[in-house]
Amino acid sequence: MKKFNLIAFTGIIFAMGMATTFGQAFAAVIYQSASPGPADCTAGGSTLDNTQFLGARFNLGSTTTLTGVGGRVCGSSAADDFFAAILPLTGPGALPGFDPLDLVSNALASATFVPGDGGNDVTIPFSLTLGPGNYALVFGAGLLGTSGFGWMPETNTDLPGASYFFAGVDSGGGTSSWNEGDFTNTRFFVMADASTNPIPEPATALLVLLGIGMTTWSRRGRPPV
Repeated sequence: MKKFNLIAFTGIIFAMGMATTFGQAFAAVIYQSASPGPADCTAGGSTLDNTQFLGARFNLGSTTTLTGVGGRVCGSSAADDFFAAILPLTGPGALPGFDPLDLVSNALASATFVPGDGGNDVTIPFSLTLGPGNYALVFGAGLLGTSGFGWMPETNTDLPGASYFFAGVDSGGGTSSWNEGDFTNTRFFVMADASTNPIPEPATALLVLLGIGMTTWSRRGRPPV
């Protein structure tokens, strides 16, 4: 006689559901310049406005679909707005090869955001597929209709390989240029679709094994039907 075994059925559905998630998109941080420190805007930091852009370099070893970028950015008020942009670089220590005021036309992607004044991580959604190579994440104001004044706190902890630069910007006709960064402990991060590098997280893999185990256990000792 065929009987419905709830434990076996649950185990099968559980395992199938968890296995399906292997092919779904998981947002994962693939780069961060610094680990997060306290969410605090009162300590000050490197100025971020229409006279100074701040950037961090990162490298991709394979084709990757970005889902977002972010960092620790503080506005002088809750309404201050800024831009974020992904720029191409010619090498791991290179600076952008164009005038900072031409950033929008040379950016691979850009967006605007309002970080508020709380000092927490801010994440800006992006949808961009990049090939292997060297890139930069840049924040600033004065472009894309933004006009914010703020700063990026230096209260985080630099991770190995952190590489910063900045742009001194003169929109009044003077010289604008990119320069090596003289700031540290500043948090930038990049997020990606982890299914472009489909390695399941250990916890997810464990759930699948548990589901399979439930099915196997429920069948032990059952006589043939």
